[in-house]
Amino acid sequence: IGEIGVRALVARSLFPNLRSLNVGYNQIGEVGLEVLSASSLFPKLTSLHLYNNQIRAAGMQALAATSSFSNLTCLNVRYNFIGAGGMQAFAASRGFPNLIFLNLGNNSIGDVGMEALAASCRFPSLRSLDVSINQIGSLGMRAMAASVHFSSLTTLNVSHNQIGNAGAQGLAASRLFPVLTVLEMSDNQIGDMGVQALAASPFFPNLTTLDVGYNQITDSGVQSLADSPRFPCIVSLKLVNNQIGDG
Repeated sequence: IGEIGVRALVARSLFPNLRSLNVGYNQIGEVGLEVLSASSLFPKLTSLHLYNNQIRAAGMQALAATSSFSNLTCLNVRYNFIGAGGMQAFAASRGFPNLIFLNLGNNSIGDVGMEALAASCRFPSLRSLDVSINQIGSLGMRAMAASVHFSSLTTLNVSHNQIGNAGAQGLAASRLFPVLTVLEMSDNQIGDMGVQALAASPFFPNLTTLDVGYNQITDSGVQSLADSPRFPCIVSLKLVNNQIGDG
């Protein structure tokens, strides 16, 4: 499905009760998203999946400018090319006040995009945020850790970035995620210093899932987790592919 298919979809109001629309793995591109964003034919839509559609910044800017999707609770734009510019536009949007689930994975938003998101107060209902595979470093992670706008998050996925020890330490020092239950940080160049900071943090007592696989954690880091009294609710701990030995 490309732009022509999207135009056909919005040409007539045949789906007035549509709640969920999934056009993932197509080629709607920027123009297709602009056409979809300009339509007012889906007033009851609560779930929109746009993953892997060759959407770039201009398409995200069109989505950000629309008021047609104010009832959305779930938005998935994973595997596109929105970049920092698209993220900045979306972060400033007033059109998505009811979002609960937001997947921005693999969009090259970088630290600049992450900082824009962290500064945004437009998503007061957000519970789940996925910013994995986005070239985010310690600056972006520290910006999110310092944000006062995401205290309702229960799930945060920052896997496959480059937050490092500094980013992990910034998050560990944050009091601003009191109800977080799932924290995914795999493949982030995190070493013992980062995981030791997490193990010592008193601010994540409700964590049930912690994923720090594919990092640079050694026996010393694992020992800090094993000795920590800070995670009484953990039911899933992922340490796969680190530097853990038998000593």
